[in-house]
Amino acid sequence: MRLLPFFTLSAILILELLIAPQFINAQAQELTPSALVKSVPINVPNVPSGGVSQAEYNSQMNALKVTYRNQLGIYRTDEKTFQLAKDQYYQIQTLASLEEAVRSTRQVMLSRLDVIQTYFTMAKLTLENTKGLETDVKAVTLKDLDSLSTELKIHRAAATAASDRTGLLAVTTEFAGLDPRISTLSNKLSYLVAYGRLQTVGDKTSTIKKELQEVVEQTETAPLKLAERKRGLDEVQRNLNQVDQLLVKMRSQLNPVLNKDNNISSTNISADLSIIYGGLSRSITYLQELVKN
Repeated sequence: MRLLPFFTLSAILILELLIAPQFINAQAQELTPSALVKSVPINVPNVPSGGVSQAEYNSQMNALKVTYRNQLGIYRTDEKTFQLAKDQYYQIQTLASLEEAVRSTRQVMLSRLDVIQTYFTMAKLTLENTKGLETDVKAVTLKDLDSLSTELKIHRAAATAASDRTGLLAVTTEFAGLDPRISTLSNKLSYLVAYGRLQTVGDKTSTIKKELQEVVEQTETAPLKLAERKRGLDEVQRNLNQVDQLLVKMRSQLNPVLNKDNNISSTNISADLSIIYGGLSRSITYLQELVKN
């Protein structure tokens, strides 16, 4: 039997890297804004493919990560100052303590918004450079992202202009209305990128499986060995069929064109992602066994 073509073996090894477990984790990989921003997951893949060159993507993303970490450090410092000022005001109830509480409240609002805006800039760059997603899905989601980013800029201007408790209360109430949209869009972006990445890996795995099947059928002459390899390939196909079914299900949930009410079951999607990851991992492992044997 002749050896499996080198490009196929290399492709299997590349798939192992593409499907790294840390990418599937939809939870925050870096420190995120605290309770004031509830849950804004940061899940930025390191190896995108799409809108810009890899070098340009890396350059832009690295710069954004530095900005994000710096802004996050400022936010966490401002949040501590805010908590101290708030506690101080409640204790002594003076005009000076009230002024400091107002000042620190406005400052923490502004630094929080800076962190969120930078996060969405990273998310936009990532989504634009993720394969495995239909053009209409990207377009609608990016439109939603641009719309929310514009509203956040307007909200920041209002926070900057707020100079007393009444103004800050109005800004706080406005943010309470934006907060659910921030969390929903953040989760959707994270899951869309995960979906696109897994769809790409699934397509490549299926292609490699077909190539391997052709090689086996053309070169294996021992009947028992041929039957064994075909059973292995059938098992790979069963895993890929399950993956395909779940990807179709996820697409209907994540596609803003199909799912117009924008409801996302995070629990169900997380479970599906885990199953998809498991199915692809097993398929890659089985392909490696078939190559080695």
